[in-house]
Amino acid sequence: MLSYSLPPAFTLAIEDTEVARQQVEVTELQRSVADIDAQTRLLSSSYRAQRTLLAAQQAANATLLAGAAQTVAVARQLGAEAEALVQMRDASGLSEVELDAASWLLGLRRRTSDAPTQTIVQMTPPAIFGRSVGSN
Repeated sequence: MLSYSLPPAFTLAIEDTEVARQQVEVTELQRSVADIDAQTRLLSSSYRAQRTLLAAQQAANATLLAGAAQTVAVARQLGAEAEALVQMRDASGLSEVELDAASWLLGLRRRTSDAPTQTIVQMTPPAIFGRSVGSN
């Protein structure tokens, strides 16, 4: 049998090479873990941003729908009031000028007793009165 031993410097160089190879492998694994973590965080952030955008769009749509519903309600109310005014005109036999004057006077009656000079409805008096309020 032949016995052969390597010089100590050569053995030490082989061990150092193996240690360096293992360190490279550990570093590559750490980099891989860091890449996966970064991708996970990126996907999570993207998901949160999409959820926030969706919630904002839902809120905007709800606001838009509420505004549209309110517009429809006001239009219906105005239509009903106009119809009631036409029916009142027809039933009372007043002319449109007289009806305008009556509406103006009713607006004046809406002043509160605590603030008799506060105008709730501000309209120019109808021509049937011949002068503006407050003028002599």
